[in-house]
Amino acid sequence: MIINIEEIGDEGLHIHTTRNPEWLTNIPEINDYSSNLSVLGSIEMDFIVNKILNEISVTGDIKCVINCMCSRCIEPVRISLNPEINLLLSPGDADKDNESNIDFETYNEEEDSIDLSDYLRERIAISIPVKVICDSDCKGLCSKCGTNLNYGSCNCESEWVDPRFAKLKNLKV
Repeated sequence: MIINIEEIGDEGLHIHTTRNPEWLTNIPEINDYSSNLSVLGSIEMDFIVNKILNEISVTGDIKCVINCMCSRCIEPVRISLNPEINLLLSPGDADKDNESNIDFETYNEEEDSIDLSDYLRERIAISIPVKVICDSDCKGLCSKCGTNLNYGSCNCESEWVDPRFAKLKNLKV
């Protein structure tokens, strides 16, 4: 997503665009074929770019839907991601790295354009939940037979005792 700095007028520059899921090249979980995470449909971006003196602000949001697996029952779950974009670009050394605030970046004043692709991909990557639960009442899978306990019960023993500690069960204190 390259923005030409000269196109940013006094009223700002409104950008509404979409990208294919393949655009997310830096997110290993999505690009790994063995992963259970995929983007459904296109990625929609809508933001406004303003320039005040030498600082450039980018505000807006990204919308996409991902398909992943529930961490308890391994059923497919659709999640809508809607990360906000709130970026301030200041002139400076383009190689300078500011770790204190992820929404503050620098750009090279001598360049005619700014590439926001990495920042936008990063916002999507950060918004992907680490652990997904299909429902707060999800019962998960039986640890012995693997039956999905949301659809019914299994015939496994309900109380499993680790054989290493079986003798302690009969201990009277």
